[in-house]
Amino acid sequence: LSKEVAIVFPVMLLLVDALREWNRESAGRPSIVQAVIAAAKRQPWLYGAFTLLAGLALFGAIFINRASRMEGLWGGPLPTHLGTSFKLFVHYLKMIVYPHPLIADYTGGVFPISTGFLEPATLFAALVALIYFGLSLWVFRRNAYLSVGLLWVLVGLAPVLQLIPFHEIAADHFLYLPLVGASLVCGVGVSVLANKVGRKWLAAIIGLVTIASSALVVTRNADWKDRNTLWEATYRSAPNSYRANVNLGLAYYREGRSEEGLRLTLRAAELDPRQPIPLSNLGGFYLTEGMSLRQDGKLDEAKSSQEKAIQYFSSAIELDPENPFTLSNVANSYKELGLIFEEKGSPGEALEARMKARDFYEKSLSIPDRRRETKAIWLNYALLLIDSEELGSWLYPMTVRYLSNFLTEYPDDPRGSYWM
Repeated sequence: LSKEVAIVFPVMLLLVDALREWNRESAGRPSIVQAVIAAAKRQPWLYGAFTLLAGLALFGAIFINRASRMEGLWGGPLPTHLGTSFKLFVHYLKMIVYPHPLIADYTGGVFPISTGFLEPATLFAALVALIYFGLSLWVFRRNAYLSVGLLWVLVGLAPVLQLIPFHEIAADHFLYLPLVGASLVCGVGVSVLANKVGRKWLAAIIGLVTIASSALVVTRNADWKDRNTLWEATYRSAPNSYRANVNLGLAYYREGRSEEGLRLTLRAAELDPRQPIPLSNLGGFYLTEGMSLRQDGKLDEAKSSQEKAIQYFSSAIELDPENPFTLSNVANSYKELGLIFEEKGSPGEALEARMKARDFYEKSLSIPDRRRETKAIWLNYALLLIDSEELGSWLYPMTVRYLSNFLTEYPDDPRGSYWM
């Protein structure tokens, strides 16, 4: 009930019990179906409870918690979607055997969605999956350990093969639980090799595999040094990763690499048009740029930047209308426009911009904030009211209240004390 992928764990326990049934019958080994039925009959209440809990967990994840933000199917029609499921299965098998490249994010255009069952890659994947499943069942009478290991991998992957669509197309960490079954298969392989090549050669093979795997671990650890190194490594391996583009875009912009930051953030918006974050970040870039231009006296350029910021923020709000911080950033841009118009000698336009800023601040503060504190909104709204005498002195008590809220959260911040 705590993690969606664990919903299949009772099936894995049933496989282990089926293995015990196989071990009980030294002669006339049962088939996988016979062993599973016998295991379930030995503990009907246990597996009945498992089935009930799994059904409730599945219902809760899909209809109550709505764990997935996915709308529709991958690739459109159902056959195409199922073709993607087969391709995912083969992808994970490949990662078990050869875990390279490791990718922190598959969203965007990283994983090739199936174009239908006539696509050669989809046909190949479907053939591999069917052979794998048939072999897993067939081999049970001969070596139940190998069968259970193969089926464990398949069962462990079932929740993440998009049979029930969800928003994360793929992830390397989805292999954690299936790798237990892969380890059992490796154990069977080692047992067979020990009889065929001898223990010394087997030790040498295991040693080489261990060294190669350790080298991969050390190399990968360097990628996880910090946020930038992780997303740079992801970008090198998967330049179409949505998160790599959006996270690097923000990081580079903050480091002063504004052209790279803008390029990557625009690319992120193209890779996943459903996401408001790149649009909100682009709005933040132009808001910051406009503030600098105004302070440098470049009022026309500053006005253009703030108008671009408002356009991007508005597009982000269309995708996520309940985000208080995007709404407050629209207000910040209008507040800046008010200062620009004032310096240009247009008091009427300055008042109009400030009234729009006030409306957006009010709207942002009216939304219950489930994401983070609203300290910045309090301060910015208070500064708007202080700078805008034309909005009316009757708003000053509200100004004091917002500054008080800010000081309560940030008692040592000099900005709040100064303006108070």
